Amino acid sequence: MQYSNHYNPFNYIRDDEGVLMMINCLIKNTTPEGASKGDPFWEKSETALLLAICFYLQYEVRKEDRNFANVMKLLLLAEVKEDQEDFKSTLDIMFEQLEKKNPNHIAVRYYKIFKMGAGKTLKSILISCTVRLGVFNLIPVKELTNIDTIDLKTIGDKKTALFVVIPAADDTFNFLVSMMYSQLFETLYFHAENEAEGKRLKYHVRFMLDEFANIGTIPNFEKKLATMRKYEISCSIILQNLAQLKTMYKDAWESITGNCDSFLFLGGQEQTTLEYVSKKLGKESIIVKGSSNSKGRSGSYSQSYNVKGRDLMTPDEISRMDNKNCILFIRGLFPFFSEKYDYPKHKNYKYTGDADKKQNYEYRSVEKFEVKAAPKNKTKSKTTLIKAGQKKINLNKSLPSGVREKTKNNLTTFEISGVTPEHVKAMGVTENEKETMENINLVSSFTTDYEFKGSEEYSSSFLDDEPTEPEKETALDMSKEEVLEEKENEVKEELSEEASFTDEFDVPLEPDFEEEEPLQPDFESMMPEPEEPSFDEMADPTEDMY
Repeated sequence: MQYSNHYNPFNYIRDDEGVLMMINCLIKNTTPEGASKGDPFWEKSETALLLAICFYLQYEVRKEDRNFANVMKLLLLAEVKEDQEDFKSTLDIMFEQLEKKNPNHIAVRYYKIFKMGAGKTLKSILISCTVRLGVFNLIPVKELTNIDTIDLKTIGDKKTALFVVIPAADDTFNFLVSMMYSQLFETLYFHAENEAEGKRLKYHVRFMLDEFANIGTIPNFEKKLATMRKYEISCSIILQNLAQLKTMYKDAWESITGNCDSFLFLGGQEQTTLEYVSKKLGKESIIVKGSSNSKGRSGSYSQSYNVKGRDLMTPDEISRMDNKNCILFIRGLFPFFSEKYDYPKHKNYKYTGDADKKQNYEYRSVEKFEVKAAPKNKTKSKTTLIKAGQKKINLNKSLPSGVREKTKNNLTTFEISGVTPEHVKAMGVTENEKETMENINLVSSFTTDYEFKGSEEYSSSFLDDEPTEPEKETALDMSKEEVLEEKENEVKEELSEEASFTDEFDVPLEPDFEEEEPLQPDFESMMPEPEEPSFDEMADPTEDMY
């Protein structure tokens, strides 16, 4: 998951029906196989609670706070005490406040449905619902679903390849794939019907659903398969055998196979599939020759020819079919018994990873696609920047992360993060230097180049704990010279602290620029008690910044 793009189901909800579809798909694909189907009470109760929370997030919080991690946070705020019927949890209070604001809010109506149960019943529902969504407590899953970087709607507007890779032996996260496919179909349908020219997608979208049995159940898939063609969408369903399809879609598997115009059988041993293929091949007419011979005084001999029907290939004959052969069914044509294509003989085989390992795309070796929240204070403090101004900036070298160079209309300016004009005024700018300062654009903050653009707005603050001071960070791309320079600046900071510099600029600084030769401290031969430098004797920090 750490190498994946990010998918947030809430990003593709346009209306109330979208919330219902998302929760129904979640419930259906997180219910264990073989679970009792007799009493749907618990499942319906969990659905009501999840719908209430999801509608609350959909309509009452910021867009960047709508994700399943916050659904879990709200679930953990719910509490039921069996011996105190009048007890109100934090979640109860939140919905009461929402009811006062809007009594007919859809989230309030679903929450009232959930609260109809008794205390012991509600506690069981809460536990069951929290366990169902327990995977969202995992940090990789939380980071995967907190934001969205795929933009499913654009798949039909430009040539796109989307690879959905899931573990072959573990179905824990299959519900996410099923949910994504459901929303992808719905998003493409809506885009083609309401936004695309001619009500068809610009580029044909083909779903190559390999290992279809492992992606979970897509709600109403048989209906989508019957109507997708008019929107320029098609599906290739790949299975090991038909028994898998029957398990997933017990009442609709025949509709799924019936909506496929082609059927390719590559071989197998599963009896249901063999019988299905045998019946699909049909029968052939054969002539059966019969003879009888009786001996004795009145012996006789006779022959007969009868026309009978026989399976074109019986199930046992199909199971013994050579592995190099296959059977292809195309609607409107007789079946084809043919040899499989020899893949290495294809003209483009040389471009594949099987022909040359160098052609493989090693996604683990590329830069990870991570979106992390930007720290509250990514740049240096104001005092640190002012003290570092004692050392002139060399524009021929790479600028530090706190300084950004801009060129517009042949005019080069610099932005210094974390410094305001008031701070420069406190440093002391004479009348003769005001013209020079016009070429320096001072901003309060900006995102440095090595950070992900927009990471601050993606960081969710919904129900977060109190922010803590960020730890001091070191740029990973600092050269050896920059490291030495950083150490030198730290020594300057220590000396400046002895000279009574403050971070808050409580004491007004009145530098005197009349000194001709500023005193520079000798860092190589510092004594235990060095002479305290005077700020009026230091170099102008803005001299080389234009």
